[in-house]
Amino acid sequence: MPQQTIKQLLIFIIPSISLSAQNTEINRLVKSELEMTFPSIYFKNNSTDYAKMPYAVDSCFKYIAENLDDIVSYTIWRDSNENEQLTKNRIKKLKAGLKKIHSGLAN
Repeated sequence: MPQQTIKQLLIFIIPSISLSAQNTEINRLVKSELEMTFPSIYFKNNSTDYAKMPYAVDSCFKYIAENLDDIVSYTIWRDSNENEQLTKNRIKKLKAGLKKIHSGLAN
């Protein structure tokens, strides 16, 4: 009887420990993801309007302008239902914003 009880306890304890560890890992990844994505700029779906972000778009442009020599590339993500012209319009908007901030830093 005691052996069977111990086996049953182990059956329930081991999965609960692994689930707890998984939740800790997910929380760590979410926190790191937020730290890692700055200075990302987000757009609303199928639009050139900026999406609501936890930081100002201008702060992203300022960061990019100040660290331009260290930045090697940019990634532009889009949904599969968004077209190439929308991406080009977003790039134009990003370039205009960056140019505005960069010229302000040069003065």
